[in-house]
Amino acid sequence: MTQIVRSVEIDAPHERVIDEVAAFFEGRSPQLNVKAIASTTAPVEVRYSLLDDWTHLVRRHAAVTFAWRPHAWAFPRFAATLTVRPQGSKSVLVLEGQYTPPGGGLGRLFDRAIGERLANGTIDQLLREIKQYVEDHQVAAQ
Repeated sequence: MTQIVRSVEIDAPHERVIDEVAAFFEGRSPQLNVKAIASTTAPVEVRYSLLDDWTHLVRRHAAVTFAWRPHAWAFPRFAATLTVRPQGSKSVLVLEGQYTPPGGGLGRLFDRAIGERLANGTIDQLLREIKQYVEDHQVAAQ
């Protein structure tokens, strides 16, 4: 299993971010197109839910958990949790996820050589899309 931890700073107060993240997934569920290789995208079936994030003991936060199942066999299933932390007047959206490369031993070799970089690129692009969505809605709400 390969672990991915990525984050992005969002120009919005943390109190608003997680609801906008849930709205991002709601508007794209059950089908989400994610970046695959270069400029190509791959359709995945996505499921998400809100939950309580107890990883920060000072106060309780909401979080979004999601998972996707690709339509193509060459792409892995992926599951992750998105949490939000305040950072001044902005927020940091943190994704912690995991996937198992398809294809057994050859898939694991591919993942070590190239696949993990591709997966990080896919997740970085997803985080940029979520960031843009949240910031656009933040501006519209003002």
